[in-house]
Amino acid sequence: MIVIAALALWFVALSFHALLQAKLCRIMALPVLPHLPLHLGRLVLPLVALWLCLRLGTVPGVLTWFGTASVAGIIASLALTAISLRQPGRRNLGDRTADAL
Repeated sequence: MIVIAALALWFVALSFHALLQAKLCRIMALPVLPHLPLHLGRLVLPLVALWLCLRLGTVPGVLTWFGTASVAGIIASLALTAISLRQPGRRNLGDRTADAL
């Protein structure tokens, strides 16, 4: 149960980190989001996950914390990519430097 909770906390924290990027919000057609809650969540949620993981013991807890961070990063990037690909009009938001190539 601790691993699932840590995975969920990391997923939310990494999603907050992604939503702080202006280009991702533009691609997902989101308005400008308030930065303070996103920054606080990005800071506090991994620490809560660390606290939960350390209940397993020091070494297993730290290894679990790092492991859940990497798995949650992959899940968050796949989820945000899937959401952004479903947005209408996303072809007009490409990187201008890539169009020159």
